Amino acid sequence: IRDGRESSLRCIIDTLGRDVYLSKLIDAPIDFINNLQIVCNHTSSQHSSLLKQHLEGFTRLRELSLDHCRITELYTGTFSGLRSLRNLTIRTYNTFNPVSLSIPPLLFRPLQHLERLDLS
Repeated sequence: IRDGRESSLRCIIDTLGRDVYLSKLIDAPIDFINNLQIVCNHTSSQHSSLLKQHLEGFTRLRELSLDHCRITELYTGTFSGLRSLRNLTIRTYNTFNPVSLSIPPLLFRPLQHLERLDLS
């Protein structure tokens, strides 16, 4: 949805794998997207890792939401290109095969404008 100032995008994918490049799946200029929602297949038992390559090019992103992606690990530098990000939601739903979400120290340091963080 694009109205001149705001652009939102909702991607429904099976899982976030190392071979997934969101910028290549989207047939639109991604540098205008302010709000990105990624929804993974909730019936999949595959675990995911959120990598920097998944978010490359989303330079104006203010809101990022990941649902049902069963993310088990976040890596240092994952959010380094998202300097405008204000709201971050990562809902792993790791209850199917209980595992914890691994978060490295200083992961959120590049997010200087972050106002809301939801890791439920």
